[in-house]
This record gives sequence, C-alpha cells and structure tokens, in this order.
Amino acid sequence: MTGKTRYPAQMFRAFYDADVEVDELPRQIPEYCVSLPRILITPLRVNVTGFELEMSNRIVRKFTEQVGFSKEAFVRVSIGDENGDRLFSDDLSEQVEARIKSLVLNGITLGKKKYIFLAYSSSQLKEQSLWMVCPERRWSVSEMRKSMGDFSMCLTPSKYAARIGQCFSTTIDTTFSGMKCNGYDGLMNWTKDKLGFSGRSEPENGVSKSPRVKDNFRDITSYNTATGTIMVHSDGVGIISIHLLKDLLLQIPFGPRDKTDVSAIQIRYGGAKGVLVAWDVSQLNIPQYDVYLRPSMVKFKAPYDNLEVITIAKRIPYFLNRNVIFLGQHHKTSDETFLELQEIHIGSLNKMLTDASFAATFLPQLSGPDNGLMTTLRHMLHTGLKPDIDPFLYSCLHCTRAHHLMNLRKKARIHVANGAVLIGGIDELGIIPENCVFLQIQRPDCRKTACSQEGGKYM
Repeated sequence: MTGKTRYPAQMFRAFYDADVEVDELPRQIPEYCVSLPRILITPLRVNVTGFELEMSNRIVRKFTEQVGFSKEAFVRVSIGDENGDRLFSDDLSEQVEARIKSLVLNGITLGKKKYIFLAYSSSQLKEQSLWMVCPERRWSVSEMRKSMGDFSMCLTPSKYAARIGQCFSTTIDTTFSGMKCNGYDGLMNWTKDKLGFSGRSEPENGVSKSPRVKDNFRDITSYNTATGTIMVHSDGVGIISIHLLKDLLLQIPFGPRDKTDVSAIQIRYGGAKGVLVAWDVSQLNIPQYDVYLRPSMVKFKAPYDNLEVITIAKRIPYFLNRNVIFLGQHHKTSDETFLELQEIHIGSLNKMLTDASFAATFLPQLSGPDNGLMTTLRHMLHTGLKPDIDPFLYSCLHCTRAHHLMNLRKKARIHVANGAVLIGGIDELGIIPENCVFLQIQRPDCRKTACSQEGGKYM
C-alpha cells in the first residue's frame, strides 16, 4: 500500500494479510540520494549510528556507480559529545584531543574494514564532520584524491583541503554529460595522459548535439588606484542560456512548477564553481554557447564533464547575527533598531504558540532543529490542527521556539521579516545605473498555490 490514507488500520491489515515484516518492506531511495553509514566519535566511544539518507556527491557517485565500490565503503564521521551534541573548545582536554586526532589520522577499524580519512567539505567543517573511506578495487586514498583533479596550484594545506572539499558538495547530477568545452586556452582541459579524459571536445561538422561550454569567458574587472589591486566584479558568476536552464530544471526534484521563476542556479562543473545566471544569449552580442564560465570560476582542472546543480535561486529568510550587529553599529545604526527587531522576533515566537494561522505563515520563515519536523508541523497546521487543542503540536512548536530563543541568546540570531538572502548576478547589458541593484522575489503565502510577487524596479 502506497500513498496517503485516512484509514491507517487498513495499512496494518494489508501487512498482516501479506505476512510481511514491516522492516522487510523495500525502501525507495531517490536517485539523487544515497544511504550511507554514519559514525559518531565521542570522547569515550566510536558509535555506529546506522545508515542515513542524504544527497549524494560527485565522488560517491563515481566510485559506487562506475568504479564498483560498495556503499559501505564511504562513511560520514561526526565528532561530538556522548549525546551527539557539538564539542566546544572548553570541552577538549589534552586526552580528548589526542584521542580524536589518533582516530582521524590512524583510521577506524569496524569489523574487517578499516576506514581512512579522505576529505571534508566546507559545510562539514562547520558541523565537525568529515569523510572516511575503506578503499576497494585496489584503490588507495592517495589515488582517489589524484582522480579528483589537479591540485598542484594549491600551495597551502587550507586551500588544498578546500579544493578537495569542492568535490564533496551535495549536488544533483544532470544528464547533460559530455558537454563540449570550447575555451581558447583550455582552463577546463584535462589531457588524455591523465586518467584518460579530455575536457575539450570540438563539435562535429560544426554542430554540437551536447550543450557547449565556453570556459574562458572574460571577467569584468577594474583597477583600484587607492590599493593598487585589480577588482573582479564578476567573481564566480557565469551565464547559462534560458533554454538550457529550462531543460535543466526539469531534472531538479526541488525545482518550481513554473520554470520561468528561476533565473540563477549554483553549480559545480569539473573544477569550476559559482553561479550561472540565465540570459538570452542572442541579446549579449557574444559568441553563441550554452554555458559561459569565467576564469574566476575555475579553481582547478578536473576530469568531470557533467553539470551539477547545488541549489536554485530562491528567497531565504534573513537573520541578523552578532557580526552583522557590530557592523551596523559601526555604521551608526541605533541600538534601539536592533532591540525593536528583537522584540518583534520574540513576540512572533510567542504568538506562534497560540495562533494557528500565524504559525502556518511564520514557520516557513524559520529554520528548525529538524527540517523534517518543520515540514510535518506545517502539514499539521494546514490540516486544521491548532496548538491550543493538540498537545503534540504544541510541544513541537514549543521546542522550535526554545531552539530559536537559544540561538538568540548565544548568537544574537534575530529574524528580520522584511529581509532575504538571495543569489546575486551581474548586469551583462549595463542597464542598471551605478550604485543600484535590481531584485525580484516571491513571498509564499500559507497555501502552496498562492504567492505574491515583489520587485521589478531597480533601487
């Protein structure tokens, strides 16, 4: 039995008649996700917490689907206290630090498998986690790192780790493989004498069936006479044709129903990273390609020719933090302004516990301790449940409120109702006046189908 039902007893009756154990039912995993084991290192234990479902990345996809590694070969390792909470500097004694360092550097043995440190991404570093691997098929960890790309230009350990971590970004792998790379100086080129791959491929008979990529599209720069440095205004921003973006969004599971709502995407392509902004290429008076990568986007050479999408442009709720408040005070923003925003934030958290309609509109603007819990709460509110009637709903909302009050006390995290975090691009046509920006957002209402559009003018 699949899908939603208002009669759960029928579901259990179907299990009983079929004589099938609930734990034996097949679990459908989305193609862009992977189920990997997770390990928690604590000051006293090495705890295997089981398999967890998460979005895959380039390296896991390659070695499990192409090379033949088992999915148990990769593990996500987290470092925390005995309850799984984050460790802080005050919690690290010399003995605890030595224990964690020994496990990370020397590896972890589980049964017949020995897991060795592989890499970590920038987001994992904030979460105190990393990747470990048990190499198979006669591969070694050093060979796996070499297969990720050419990191010879990384002269410092921090940059080397950041570039390797770029390969572990959680992405959606599109089917636009074999993309034609036609740059003049081969910024994305990976010669055949390295891993048997060539990043450059010219069109046959002047026509290319695959999307074509120009990998050395000019950067927009200016010279700063005061500091004597060159400023790159187009840092990390490329171009994608409107038609290719529409086709690409069809493969994104979290894409909107109306494909014209998205104007930018965050991507990984080989050793390039950044944002691609949709433009009608025929209006730009430039050579006709489907994707334009600027030199500022290309961080290293890598043998991967699939366009991978991290996220699409959307409005993300904005929160102040301690650093932004200090910056605002430096620019003569009064303390009363921040105190007023704090009072509004606390008042909204309190009102959420008593007003169901307000909670339904306010919850999407909050991050919570568990995204799955937030989604469940919104569904419960949309079905008509009220926190003053349902004790479970009230306790979950109370937990969410306590989570944000704790962040307010520790990090000065204050919600700004009229603020937003957006993905930005540049004006390729030079229409917007100097010192102005153009923005356009959609504010989702309580119901899924209703939204209001704001913007349309530069300011």
